[in-house]
Amino acid sequence: MLVVLLTVLALTVSVGSAAWAAEHTLRRTRQQTEFGRYAPWIHASGRSAAPLNWAANSRLLRALCERIPSVAFVSDVTDVVYVNYLVDADRIAPLIPPGLELQRIGERGDRAMLTFLTYHHGHLGPALLGRWRRLLPSHGRTDLLLDPGRGTAPDAEAHLIPLSKWPADGPWRQGFADYEQMPAYCVPQDRALSVQPWHGQVTRQEIALDIPLDSCVPLTGPVISTVAGAITGNAEPFTFLVPRVTFRFERQERTRL
Repeated sequence: MLVVLLTVLALTVSVGSAAWAAEHTLRRTRQQTEFGRYAPWIHASGRSAAPLNWAANSRLLRALCERIPSVAFVSDVTDVVYVNYLVDADRIAPLIPPGLELQRIGERGDRAMLTFLTYHHGHLGPALLGRWRRLLPSHGRTDLLLDPGRGTAPDAEAHLIPLSKWPADGPWRQGFADYEQMPAYCVPQDRALSVQPWHGQVTRQEIALDIPLDSCVPLTGPVISTVAGAITGNAEPFTFLVPRVTFRFERQERTRL
């Protein structure tokens, strides 16, 4: 019995030491950033905060999860609120990782659009479940009030009401000739991009939204966000609502830098 216990202890120490060494080695190449994928993540509070913080910020766990094959997901998303800013392109260009290029808009190409949005998922789950996906939970209605507490989540508070028709003027004028051009540019998203310079690759997560532009409802009202303000400066927000959309994550692909 003692031999078994000593063997288990030795194995535990060996695995723990290897994991510790791998974690510190990976942190030299996957360094912490102020924004984006490798910005520090801190849980707001609670007894589970410490282990969750460790797991979320572990470079080793992320490296292992990169090996897991991607699975197509579907969600019946509702109440999507887009909060948009047209920002001085030179202000946010330093946030773009090497390997990607900032898309500039406006007559002089000196503007860039920054958007954050809030929504709630409905029966988010693997597409292969088919109709059985309906058995998965749906989150309740989400108001646009994001309170990070002591965590690192972004803050936002907005009090918005719908407009009866698309507005004739607004902050979007800095980049678009008319209002219809704005959602036509903003809404047709078909991928999320991230760069892994340690692998010399760009990861593309291909998604499908298929949002009809005539379903976009313009909103008006104040938006307050300290985190967004630090990025956008004095840019004025403009908002719209997409009441319902079927979100599909289809596949993940990688290309060389």
